Amino acid sequence: HSGPVAKPNNSFFACALLLGLTLAACSKSGPPTVAVPAAGSGKTAVHAFDVAQVERLTIIKDDAGNSDAWQARLVRVGAEWRLLSGAHGEALVDVLADRAWVNHFLDTLRTLQAEGAAPVGTLASYGLDRPLFRVEWATRSETQSLSVGGVDGPGGTVFAQVQPGVNAPVLLVRGAAIHMLARLSHFNTVRERRLLTFDLDDADEVAVEWRGGRRYFQRQGEFWADVRNTRFVGAQAEQVAAALEGVAHLRVEKFSDLPGDDGAVVHAVRAAPVRGVQAGGGAGGGPRASLVGRVKMRLSGQEHRLELGGDAREPTAVISSRPGMTFGLHPQAWQWGARLKALPGRASRR
Repeated sequence: HSGPVAKPNNSFFACALLLGLTLAACSKSGPPTVAVPAAGSGKTAVHAFDVAQVERLTIIKDDAGNSDAWQARLVRVGAEWRLLSGAHGEALVDVLADRAWVNHFLDTLRTLQAEGAAPVGTLASYGLDRPLFRVEWATRSETQSLSVGGVDGPGGTVFAQVQPGVNAPVLLVRGAAIHMLARLSHFNTVRERRLLTFDLDDADEVAVEWRGGRRYFQRQGEFWADVRNTRFVGAQAEQVAAALEGVAHLRVEKFSDLPGDDGAVVHAVRAAPVRGVQAGGGAGGGPRASLVGRVKMRLSGQEHRLELGGDAREPTAVISSRPGMTFGLHPQAWQWGARLKALPGRASRR
């Protein structure tokens, strides 16, 4: 037995179609609203990954209100991190990044804690319609990302999205990585700002010239000796060690391969008169400089040459291990140079 076949309700399908079109139209109009529960769910780790496996890192800062917008794109090469380009995509001569900073930053990303979901709001209300920071890092198998808004959350947290997207939940996040980003005020912060990229503790010989004064030191076990094979002990040994430690801690303030730094650095090198050391081509192919000091260091049979110029206000340097560059140094470098000349001992070789 079969009853009459029911006819399709055309009015029902028409209404359903109209409703679907209306929802689609609404989803395309206006900024996306992120409605998430306000109740927290306790602290949870935001990311999980092995720092040693990360091969690429990108940090994008977009602080339009302070004209502070740039990006740093980095790639791991062996034990080093190298920059693929400058702050705005320009080519760099010196591509070394501060690997200690990069590795520490990646390590702090793993410790970020989500304290719960953000209150209901729009992306703009969180500062995530145009994030202050966008960070992306990748291993061979996966890519992870984080967007941080420019609006502070409650209780010292920030608003952030993990794997950002229209429907990604907005979280209340805190952690050391957020503090590191907050202090990231310039592209140069990511660059290798230690002038020496090798360990001076491994040096066998160091020869110093400063305004005509010359000193030569040779390592003998834990001690340094002068050219006459006289070991320095006591206060003299401390004086030599402190001066050489000063070389190892010279810090770069300006890089000549960035348009904003080039003029100041090159002018400082070329404007200084010659003082005690004959001017010549920069170590490693840098521009010709008026030199006031030179340090030659031999490590495992390889010589590295550092040449200092400029003046007390704007010291400059070129170094053979980082060719083609002129570096602007912190003014304290000049005080260090003066201490070099006061070192004990005399040298009969250059």
